[in-house]
Amino acid sequence: MAYLWTPALATGVAEVDQQHQELFRQVNALADAMRQGEGKGSIEQTLDFLANYALQHFASEEQHMSQMNCPAAAENKKAHDQFLAKFREMREKLDTSGVSSTLAIEMHDFLGNWLVNHIQKIDCQLQPCAAGAR
Repeated sequence: MAYLWTPALATGVAEVDQQHQELFRQVNALADAMRQGEGKGSIEQTLDFLANYALQHFASEEQHMSQMNCPAAAENKKAHDQFLAKFREMREKLDTSGVSSTLAIEMHDFLGNWLVNHIQKIDCQLQPCAAGAR
């Protein structure tokens, strides 16, 4: 299943929305690599990119929320920290047990579902803050 960014997921901050779109592309690229049976190295490379990009995105998004006095800023930071802990856990599982179809599905579902739910429930709270900052 592909995860798609739609305008309903817009935060009102162009930089954040562009980063979200890239995260969707990367989650879908990871699923494609796993589905095509690409080697562990290819999957690890995608996961490395995704982990680094997520860190950059989280820092940027947290900065925007702080600057715009978004009431969801603390909740957002907490959710990001929880995501990173779970991502590290799954990555360690991949590193120790290797790529399996079960793990591939678990990772794809976790990443995609988390991304959609997080944007809808927390990140979209940026919309009124961004509108007020214009």
